[in-house]
Amino acid sequence: MFRSILDLQQQASIFEAVVGLSRELVDDVVLKKIGELAMQVTGARYAMVSYVEDGEKQFIALGIDGPELEQLKHHPPQGLGLLGLLWKDRQVVRSERISSHPKSIGFPQGHPPMVSFLGAPIEFAGQMIGALYLTDKEGGQPFSEDDEAIVRLLASSCAVALSNAQQFGRLQEANAELENRVAARTIELNNANRLLRSHAIELELMNDELRHASEAKNQFLANTSHELRTPLNAIIGFSDLLLVQAKEMPVKYREYIEHINVSGRRLLDLINSLLDLSKIEAGMLEIHHEPAIPGTVLKFTINHLMPLLGRKNLEIRVVTPEKDVTAYLDSGKLQQVWVNLVGNAIKFTPEGGNIEVGFAIRGADSYATLEGWVRDSGIGIQPEDIERIFQPFVQAEGGLTREFGGTGLGLTLVRRLLEIQGGSIEVESTPDVGSLFTFKLPVRLVSGAGPATGDAGNRESESRMPMEVVEIEEDAPDLTEMPVILIIDGNKTRAAAVSAMLREEGYNGEMSDLAQVEQMAEMKFPFLIMVGIPENPVDIYRQLHLLRSRKATRHIPIVLLGGEDESPSFSLGTVDTMDKHVSRNDLVDLISRHGRQSRHVPTMTVLVIDDEASVREYIKECLRGQGYRLLLAANGQDGIQAAIEHDPDLIILDLMMPGISGFEVVEELKRHPTACDIPVVIFSAKDLTREEVMRLGQEVEKVLTKGSTSHADLLRELRSMELLYPVQARLMDSALRCYNLRYKQLRLAQECNRAERYGQTFSLVGWQMDGYEEYVAKHGQRWGMAALKEVVEIVNAVTRQGDVLIRTKESSFMLILPGTTLSVADRVAEKLRVRIRLHKFPLPGGVFGSFTASFACVQFGINEFKCDELVTQLNQRIEKAASSGGDCCNCQGDFES
Repeated sequence: MFRSILDLQQQASIFEAVVGLSRELVDDVVLKKIGELAMQVTGARYAMVSYVEDGEKQFIALGIDGPELEQLKHHPPQGLGLLGLLWKDRQVVRSERISSHPKSIGFPQGHPPMVSFLGAPIEFAGQMIGALYLTDKEGGQPFSEDDEAIVRLLASSCAVALSNAQQFGRLQEANAELENRVAARTIELNNANRLLRSHAIELELMNDELRHASEAKNQFLANTSHELRTPLNAIIGFSDLLLVQAKEMPVKYREYIEHINVSGRRLLDLINSLLDLSKIEAGMLEIHHEPAIPGTVLKFTINHLMPLLGRKNLEIRVVTPEKDVTAYLDSGKLQQVWVNLVGNAIKFTPEGGNIEVGFAIRGADSYATLEGWVRDSGIGIQPEDIERIFQPFVQAEGGLTREFGGTGLGLTLVRRLLEIQGGSIEVESTPDVGSLFTFKLPVRLVSGAGPATGDAGNRESESRMPMEVVEIEEDAPDLTEMPVILIIDGNKTRAAAVSAMLREEGYNGEMSDLAQVEQMAEMKFPFLIMVGIPENPVDIYRQLHLLRSRKATRHIPIVLLGGEDESPSFSLGTVDTMDKHVSRNDLVDLISRHGRQSRHVPTMTVLVIDDEASVREYIKECLRGQGYRLLLAANGQDGIQAAIEHDPDLIILDLMMPGISGFEVVEELKRHPTACDIPVVIFSAKDLTREEVMRLGQEVEKVLTKGSTSHADLLRELRSMELLYPVQARLMDSALRCYNLRYKQLRLAQECNRAERYGQTFSLVGWQMDGYEEYVAKHGQRWGMAALKEVVEIVNAVTRQGDVLIRTKESSFMLILPGTTLSVADRVAEKLRVRIRLHKFPLPGGVFGSFTASFACVQFGINEFKCDELVTQLNQRIEKAASSGGDCCNCQGDFES
């Protein structure tokens, strides 16, 4: 039947068409090929494929051309008659004669005549989407059932293809709509992005303006602080000097000077508060934790505010722990908190009122909390004003008629200082009754210092402050007089005997006690403190902690007086021990290890570079009579020239000067081959930024602030600089560029302490040049000195960087070899001996001289356990080596040549 009718080629064509329609998206070309295929396999003369597109019927006519096709385009099929059966009834129609079919309605005018008809609906999923129909089979034959089967198959394939096309069309429409929506949204987003970028640029410009404004504000504050601090420094400094020298001045004039001094310090406090707030806002305020006793800080604060308490006849009650507690904290910041809180309590408490101030340590381990409080019986604060009082420049009672002075910065600064250290502050207040300020500050307790918990363990002191203000005169001693040693000893007999022995040796032994030691240190500038060990040795810890927690004494070496051999060693700075029955020689030797020699102290030259004449005059007055030689320069250029020409031992430098600034002076000096080693101390009213600190780097030794540095502080820093710089402090042999005898005492004491404390060892190698006096007598002093310089070069070539060469006599030397055993020292000595013997020492006329040397060596812990006896034994061995003929080494008690 079907297969018998169609040949293999027709089957392949139909299969290819069906597969193609199922794979491709239909278009006019494909539908035309379907019609042509239908005509080919059925033998039809005409074919038409009708389909729906965009809601309208479309058609493709095949076998019709010319005028007939044009007529058909103008009068397309309307879907009536036989076509209506296809579209409406969805029936397959096969008719041998169209005109005789009951549904036939004829043909329109101009339509080609047609006889037979075969049509099939194209439907998919129950929906009519087109029709395929053929007319007039060739040969006049009617369409067969096989033809109907082929048309049904092709119509089904067209249905799939048209459905895919319609779905694809809808998908395209949806995609186009989505693309349009995305495009519209993209346009909206682009507009929004442009707007955001515009806003971002505006914000960036605003941020730049704010940053520039902040930088301008900081620069303004820095410049203003400098311009204000500089004259304030002169006002406060000169008024301090006048107060010291105003003993014979009328009371009225003295009061005027006091008013000037107090007003200047009040203005300086205001400037410092503004700068501290600015630093906190910029994140530049530094916190320096160090061991301190909070009770001492509070006591210092009360003493500082005593004149204010006395003027208002206020009664103060101080509550502190029974046992002094030492903790790691920033004592300067804690003092600022106390000063502001207690100062406010004094300000707002009426005359005759009461104030309670105290603190307690909460917590039982190393990390605890310092809880402090200040309670007053003042005017109180309204509830709605409690939060306002912590805002800058705000007081609970403000306006033109306010009764109390102040800028409203104190409590703001207190809160910020506590918060940056992890603390907090709270307020409880009742109007017309009083206020309670409570703050908490995290601290870390020093090991062995237990906290006092609760209030029961606190001690209280209650007193009415006197109206009289006690004057403390600061009168620094003249260094041309005897160096000062403070003696703190409860055993007055022992203290008097030690003082007498010191005076006979050229030292001024001043007796003091712990309560007066800070005042004595600021007045007398001691280079050493002797502390007598009390009957209860445990008390020595408290005494040492007190000395180390006070600014005036924390850096002064301490010697324990009366310690036995079994007394413990204290790691609280430079601490030494001395036997009760000390001899005069032992006493002098011990003193020489810790400070200035009592005689022949070299004059130290200090160069002051500052454009303010008042500052130069102030420093000159501070250093007058102190044993210093002063050079004064009024600008940076003159200062650089003076530093190069006069080679001072120390430079005190201002930063903000016209022309060449202090920064440029430092940079210029550090590039100079000789001036680069001069230590520089910055003395400026300028508040340094991070960038300026980095710019100065390690080029300066200390930064002192004008207006907050007293002349006692200035002198103390100068004294410390001498020990830090042995060349400037005359600890170096300027001719041979090695250390001198004075440095030997200091260095040997360090090595002995290190060896005793950590179980380390060191060795000494000493020698004298054989026949040096005869060499000088023959060739002259100049060539003798040249020979010694050659010896120093030989030593430098043999020794390590950490070894120390010391010239002990005119032609004698000693080497300190840290961490070296006696056998190693023996090899070093032998190398030096042979090299000196073989070396050719230059003489005039192109000739050379020769030398030999007598060597000896000793080791700490084997030969002796005391430095002075170790040196004595070394000298004895050198003498034996020399007396045996020289050019030998005595390191084991025998001689090698």
